[in-house]
Amino acid sequence: QLLENGRIFIHSGRTDGIKRQGVGLTLSKRIKNTLISYTPVSERILTARLHSRQINLSVVVADAPVEDADDSAKNNFYQQLSDTFDELPGHDIKMLLGDFNARVTSDPSSRPGVIGKHSLHQASNDNGTRLLDFCALIQLTVGGTLFDHKDIHKGTWRSPDGRTVTQIDHICISTMWSNSLLDVRSYR
Repeated sequence: QLLENGRIFIHSGRTDGIKRQGVGLTLSKRIKNTLISYTPVSERILTARLHSRQINLSVVVADAPVEDADDSAKNNFYQQLSDTFDELPGHDIKMLLGDFNARVTSDPSSRPGVIGKHSLHQASNDNGTRLLDFCALIQLTVGGTLFDHKDIHKGTWRSPDGRTVTQIDHICISTMWSNSLLDVRSYR
């Protein structure tokens, strides 16, 4: 879908016409011309492949079940996510971004190469453990844990009363290419 400002919005969502749920990706005027293809996988997963001079980039946008969801919903999501990664070209740089409802630990020794020491949280929740296990399996690094920022620039969700801030949205990149990330932070 072409937006008024010249950007393009691609999405994957419900097929019944109801405008709830789904994931999307907006590409700038400059980047939209690099779009090779995109695939709406499900209400929770979208892939896009972008061309660059040296190596192509496969981006997966995802929305994981909430922390309180039953294990079967979480298992199904991560199985579908794994199947999606299996279908990506092996030589592409892979990025995974989205809302994982995942608090990840700030202890890099628990997952060497997967996380840095700059997470907002001391311990992982169940979704965090699942995300870290997935990243270890697929060889991804959680970008937001690599860079030292003030806590106000790590939080990605704030409770309605403003008292609770968590880092549950993440940008992950192929571990081999993690040095290509210049910075990951949230703006308020």
